Amino acid sequence: MNEPVSSSINPDGTLTGGTREGANLFYNFTEFSVPTNEEVFITDTEDVNNIFIKVTGDSLTEINGFIKTENDTNLFLINPAGILFELGASLDIDGDFVASTADSILFPDDISFNANDNESQTLLSSEIPIGLSFGDNPTAIEVNLNSSLNSDEDAEFFGDNLALIGGDINISDSKLSSEAITLSALSDSGIVNIEEGNLSFPEEIAKGDINITANSQLTVTGDDGGSFELDAQNFTLDEASSIIGGVNNDLNLRVDDLLLVDSGSSIASDGGNLNVFTGNLTLRNTGVIISNSVGEGEGEVGGGNIEITASEALTIDNSKLIPSNNEGVDITQIFSDGNGEIGEGAGGSITIDVSNIRVSTSIYRLQNSNTPGSYIYVGTEEKNTILDNFPNFINEGVAFNAAISPGDDLIPLYRFQSQIVSGTYVFVGESERVNINENFAESFIEEGLAFYVYSASSGLGTEFSRFQNSDLPGTYLFTTGEERENIRANLPNFIEEGLAFEAL
Repeated sequence: MNEPVSSSINPDGTLTGGTREGANLFYNFTEFSVPTNEEVFITDTEDVNNIFIKVTGDSLTEINGFIKTENDTNLFLINPAGILFELGASLDIDGDFVASTADSILFPDDISFNANDNESQTLLSSEIPIGLSFGDNPTAIEVNLNSSLNSDEDAEFFGDNLALIGGDINISDSKLSSEAITLSALSDSGIVNIEEGNLSFPEEIAKGDINITANSQLTVTGDDGGSFELDAQNFTLDEASSIIGGVNNDLNLRVDDLLLVDSGSSIASDGGNLNVFTGNLTLRNTGVIISNSVGEGEGEVGGGNIEITASEALTIDNSKLIPSNNEGVDITQIFSDGNGEIGEGAGGSITIDVSNIRVSTSIYRLQNSNTPGSYIYVGTEEKNTILDNFPNFINEGVAFNAAISPGDDLIPLYRFQSQIVSGTYVFVGESERVNINENFAESFIEEGLAFYVYSASSGLGTEFSRFQNSDLPGTYLFTTGEERENIRANLPNFIEEGLAFEAL
């Protein structure tokens, strides 16, 4: 057995004080950081499979410079005090790179490489590691590269797998790419297992939060099926950030509570499968989940499948969930409170297994000022088109929230344009639609399905009554609450026809 010694960084960027044990090389630092414009080379690694660096002091590791290994060597860096990647950070790792705020790296035979022990260990292992052990309240890993300042200064992670395993993981204004990417967050003590080179996150471990914000981009580039793996309690992808899977790279996200894709952010799989397992999945403010097909012409690679399993709800609010096509779509229940879309692409399928699906579509009420007392109900896109091109229509705000896809307890409403009073519309259910088409086709032209709502007296939403404006026969108003009571009390020309539907 080799006698272990403390380690240091030489002026030329090489390391001293490493201890060999079989194909493993161990370094023990009190402090370990790589300042801006400085480099660390771990190149004397012939016949070395794994390099292990532990930091035993109280200072966090700050990476602003360059770290390089050779000879297909994996690099493990642990510092319980924290790890921070900032502007200028760049890694060229021939094998896997694992950065963790774990307390120790575990080996067979009860051997551990423990960062809480600031003495050089006398017992090291020649075996491959079997896990990472965390104490209470693991420290966060921060990646903040300010990459928008200069695209040449984006972080580069060349290697087989970039793995960040710690407390909360916060990635801001950064662009990361690797053949595979693993992000795992813990909020309490526990062990993350390493099995055949892959990290395994036991279900009983309390998870932490992962946040990717400020135009960050994480790209999986592996040609041999490298994947993106994420484990968290809550995961936020925000501020035009993105996760991109290359050709046939699977994206697997396991989030116990809330997975939020917000503000122009996207998760995109280019031919690989996208699997989401969460409590609540929310897409809002033009957030997108998409599975693309790749290639052109004959031999085109089909788009991957999207599988979404959520124990609570899926909410799509002014956003899109787009599989490569809509084969296999299974939507059992729809709730609405915004503007959303489930679309289709060019291959693969989407499978949704959730308790509730909230496809959020805000329905706006516009009054035609040329014909006061007549109204049209439209979604966001049509509202904007009308207001841009027809100034006689006045936006009165959101009337109610509806669904754009069918589901249990929902009924469709169809829109007809009146030929009796120009610029006015009527919205009706299935039976009334049949009656109009059979008996009043010259007076009302069907324009198609408008949206879905709950049936009257279903008890699932707010009750809306339909009033007909007797001054303008064939024009109608849907209303509820105080407005309905005011019409009943003060506007006798509006004739109440009864409950029309329920909505949110």
